[in-house]
Amino acid sequence: FLARSGSFMYNLHTPESDRDYYIVYSHNKSKDYYKAFQSPPGEYRKHETRLETSDKRDVDEFTATEVGNFLRHLIKGNPKIIEPFFASRTIYESDEWKRLKKLRKSFLTERAIAQYKGFIALQLSQIKNPKSSAHKRPNRLQKVFYYAFHKLGELLRVIKGGVPTVAPPEDERKRILRIRKGPLEGDLSPEKLVEELERGMTECFVFDKVVKRWLVRKLVLGYPENGVRHRPAEVDVGHLCDWLLDIRKSRWIRSSFACTG
Repeated sequence: FLARSGSFMYNLHTPESDRDYYIVYSHNKSKDYYKAFQSPPGEYRKHETRLETSDKRDVDEFTATEVGNFLRHLIKGNPKIIEPFFASRTIYESDEWKRLKKLRKSFLTERAIAQYKGFIALQLSQIKNPKSSAHKRPNRLQKVFYYAFHKLGELLRVIKGGVPTVAPPEDERKRILRIRKGPLEGDLSPEKLVEELERGMTECFVFDKVVKRWLVRKLVLGYPENGVRHRPAEVDVGHLCDWLLDIRKSRWIRSSFACTG
């Protein structure tokens, strides 16, 4: 799998944005690692931090994740790992990826919901702490707010029975871009944005609680589906293991033929 990630995938990029790429790959020599009772290298990264400016328009960055490591994060419900399955802006999707993609709705688990909430809570804690990194670099506070509001929109959609859009609807996109570009004043003052985020988190908590009660009553009394479905607590690890094993076997067979040839 290959895609431009980050703000470009969200359709929230600006002229100052860098070019981020996200890659999921299968290590060609994974068989050799498993013979030695080791996992293949999990991740390669190239990222650049600029303390004096937020302008990174001339920067290319990437994260390349080995497929085994990718699945470990998927099992944990990491939102950034789930997003590529719902993204419309991709560069390359293999047949193996498309096969796994068919299961994408099953990745929206209770654990994933908790991860979304945890991510937003982390951004809020950075915003409220004047000594955090959110207050130490140019325009960093705007970016942390943008991260939080983007994930809040996705969380609300998932809790209400939908799926992540990755690139938000136009009205939501315009508001997040206003926050990202700043200045944070007036109706976009940090105090007002924090209140809005906290109201959104409360709405998520209340709606999630109502949905869970409704689903229990539905199971007991046989209520109609009405578009709201039960969320599994965890992903089906067995399905993921079968998928990974198929990839490993196909790679090993190919490498064996290449060696004998």
